[in-house]
Amino acid sequence: VMQPNMMLVANFVPNPYPALQGTFSGLFFGDVNDPQWDVSSSGALTLRLTRNGAYSGKITQLSGTTAFSGTVHLDASDTNLLVLPIDAGHSKGSGVSGTLQIELTDLSQTITGALQVVSRARTTALTQDAVFQGQKLSTAKAAKHTRTYNFSLDPQSTNAGPLGGSFGRVTVRPSNTAMVALSLADQNATATAGSGQTTSGAVPFFAPLYGHKGLVSGWLLLDHVATLNSNVLWFKAAQASKTYYSQGFLQSLGGSGS
Repeated sequence: VMQPNMMLVANFVPNPYPALQGTFSGLFFGDVNDPQWDVSSSGALTLRLTRNGAYSGKITQLSGTTAFSGTVHLDASDTNLLVLPIDAGHSKGSGVSGTLQIELTDLSQTITGALQVVSRARTTALTQDAVFQGQKLSTAKAAKHTRTYNFSLDPQSTNAGPLGGSFGRVTVRPSNTAMVALSLADQNATATAGSGQTTSGAVPFFAPLYGHKGLVSGWLLLDHVATLNSNVLWFKAAQASKTYYSQGFLQSLGGSGS
């Protein structure tokens, strides 16, 4: 509504979307040190950002995959910050919501954010906070880390669970698709996960285990000679009918390879 002596100030910034268009992929984790930690607070998130600022993507958890979409906007108080509202609802009242953000001055194009994960079992709803970190996937036709890496993973603590070594292989193809295959130290439990290599040479992966009653998820950090692993989480739910590790376990794994 126009008023006497009204002044309008407009600030213009370069359109950031064409330079950012592409696919971002990453993982979110709840606080595993929280006594109320629940496996539903962990998952994978992938989104595609277009040159006009629209985005769409999917969230993958043990309970399934949910799609979301929206429009990016600039933070009114910081024109170097892009904000992406996320609202992905599941059936029966479960869902994931929150805000992701991209710092325009970050040349690695890292995407971070805080999510709220609501899981509903029967009539009880559990709300948990989770931290998301992701990166833009490389668009190079021949990724610089194109090769196959073999690596080992070992427990980083003495928590209940297998104390032996686990092993894996990740193959990065010229198309920049990546395939992670794991053989875990739990009566030969195996997992495979498709992924991609980020611009910094990292591969995030998320794979269900034990009939969707457990998971293994984490980051593989690649360079020309080694594979380094951080934030690799291995979880198995309690199952009284199982002979081995019937009480379940939660382990952090780390290791290296070449």
